[in-house]
Amino acid sequence: MAESSVTIVNSGTGLTQRQISQEIISRLKMMVSEAKKLLRQNNIRGAERRVHDALNLDPNNPQATSLLIKLYSGTGRAFKARKLYESAIERGIASGHSPVPIYEAYLRANKSTLAHELHLFSIEKGVAPADANSALIAAYCKCGLVEEARSIFDTALQAKEVNHFAFLSLILGYSRKDMPATVIKIYGLAEANNMCNDDINDAMIITFAKVNDAESAVRLFSGSHRGIIRSHETFASLMQMYARLGNVPKAREIFDLSVEKGYADNVTYGIMIDIYCTGKDTGNVKGLQQKALGANQLDKRAYASLIHYYCSIGDIDEARKLFDDGAPRRKVDSMDCTTLMHVYHVKWEIVNAREVYEIAIKNGFCDSRCHDYMYNIYEMRGDHKSAKEVYEQWLRIMIERRNSRPHP
Repeated sequence: MAESSVTIVNSGTGLTQRQISQEIISRLKMMVSEAKKLLRQNNIRGAERRVHDALNLDPNNPQATSLLIKLYSGTGRAFKARKLYESAIERGIASGHSPVPIYEAYLRANKSTLAHELHLFSIEKGVAPADANSALIAAYCKCGLVEEARSIFDTALQAKEVNHFAFLSLILGYSRKDMPATVIKIYGLAEANNMCNDDINDAMIITFAKVNDAESAVRLFSGSHRGIIRSHETFASLMQMYARLGNVPKAREIFDLSVEKGYADNVTYGIMIDIYCTGKDTGNVKGLQQKALGANQLDKRAYASLIHYYCSIGDIDEARKLFDDGAPRRKVDSMDCTTLMHVYHVKWEIVNAREVYEIAIKNGFCDSRCHDYMYNIYEMRGDHKSAKEVYEQWLRIMIERRNSRPHP
């Protein structure tokens, strides 16, 4: 006789138990995602509240637990973070990366002894030595203590007790210190120990690109379009490398590939626009400008490059159009303001120079550089009355800004 299938339905909601479980999982993912977003926005209180909401729904959720450990560690509560981590280990929900923020908090407070105590505790409680060692190495690297991390790494590597996370941490640590030769040496060790993955390859592409080693960078890039951590940066680095090498068509090829693979962002658009502006390639400048506007990918760098470019070729109307468009969204700054003011000054269009100056004031990015330039324009023209007016206006702005600052 065939076994019958029974579906249990919750009479209150009309949902099956499986549907309820799926709904809880979806809500948990959403809560953790929202908490991470709030943390990126530096909204610590909001992030912590959302994490607690997730843990109230599922006290053993590993993602929420790890995030709360990070929150505690980053806000001067390393003791609470440690207690939570120890509890998570006992419940079997701590990941190998969970203690990294605690290690960082201890190291930044010059309490390395406590970091090493927790490291030993992790191993005693069953965390694999490779995971525990790699987490400690990562913390040292994040704190800028790369040579100390290297000492731990060398000892652990001899015992074959490191994983790819340790190699990646050292590669990124030495990259931040601008030590490409050492980075390449660590990468050689990663290759020899079969530890290379997409994240490590992406980091190495950036390093090879920095030293203009196109052959090595492209060799890795050909099989490294799936990296999680720094993929958009690999495209940007390769584009900059080819620009330095004078190979603009190759830079454009990499840019087009970034668009195709979904990694194009305002950085890659900005770099490519900057390359065309430097080469005074008006056709491609205008074409890519329209493409970037359509994709909403014009950042401050691109606006600056375009404004300076159009001013340099005498197309002041196009430069002004970009300035007026970017000002309300703070996509332009005081440097762009003075660039336009200078062109108007040379053309004796003082009214337009003043308009640009007033736009900068209205949108909150006028600084002493803008003010001095406007003041000097009037002084050089002998218009002392307007110069005095600008000076008094700037004094009022400075007083207002000072009064608006929060008192200690």
